[in-house]
Amino acid sequence: MKTQKIKLPYGISNFKRMILDSYYYVDKTKYIEQFEACSEPYIFFLRPRRFGKSLFIYQLRYYYGIEYKDIFNKIFGDCYIDQNPTSKANKYHVLHFEFSRIDTITDVSKAGEKNLKNKTDKAVAQVKEYLQFEEIGSLKNIKAYVLIFVGSETKVIKEIA
Repeated sequence: MKTQKIKLPYGISNFKRMILDSYYYVDKTKYIEQFEACSEPYIFFLRPRRFGKSLFIYQLRYYYGIEYKDIFNKIFGDCYIDQNPTSKANKYHVLHFEFSRIDTITDVSKAGEKNLKNKTDKAVAQVKEYLQFEEIGSLKNIKAYVLIFVGSETKVIKEIA
């Protein structure tokens, strides 16, 4: 009798990578329906380290992101939400920021500016791909809108906008 090795996803928070590379995963996509049904304006994920907060955020990114529409079934094919998708699946331009590897306030300022600019440029390109440019205004206005959506009035945002 041959035993099959189970790949445990220790330290992997990228949902797509975890699924496509066949790591062990306990399906929690049913929580997406509850997430949408929640009437709270702000939702906080208060859990200790290594309790799946980042994994759930990545899962939401791939679920709601319009750019993942073509591979939705490949990512969510074995999950509850594939058979029970909500009306909001793959309907949004998701702006994702990764700050987990930034250690100090100085690093946040330096890396944050570069991170915001790179992510904003990608978001602008995606929006331009799906909308007519005349409908959404100038490039500068789009960047300002995306950055305001992030919800911070920091020096970084004022410099980029």
